[in-house]
Amino acid sequence: MVENQFVETEPSITDADLDQVEQSYGFLFPRAIRLHYLKYNGGSLQKYLYKADDTVFVVHEFLPVKYGKHRLEDSLHNLKDNDKVLPRYLVPFAMDPGGDYYCFSTRDVDKGTIWFYIGDYHDEPQKAVQYVAKSLSEFIHGMTEEEE
Repeated sequence: MVENQFVETEPSITDADLDQVEQSYGFLFPRAIRLHYLKYNGGSLQKYLYKADDTVFVVHEFLPVKYGKHRLEDSLHNLKDNDKVLPRYLVPFAMDPGGDYYCFSTRDVDKGTIWFYIGDYHDEPQKAVQYVAKSLSEFIHGMTEEEE
């Protein structure tokens, strides 16, 4: 099985860069996601479709830290500080082509699980958040290039 490849990543970041984001927004990166960011800062995947049950999720790009056009920090600022629509326990890390977000959970009960946040339902929290995968690794490695 060929590894899913990241392309068009931003310059590398350090633990200190991630620490700064954590301190600014009051959460801790789950270990696996921290390690991912230290290896790949943003970018896109060659295999970008993830199927869960009857839903096909399309991943357009991963949000970089510190560098790039659609930074994680900017998304956090817009979704949590300005609009206050994203649940406190979710942190965005990727986007679909329509501008909705893939997030990881920071709650102790399900830390590192992957969720999809649908902005059109910001006023209906039950519809706005959909479970996707148990981990970032499962999410990335479960992607394909084509709908089956």
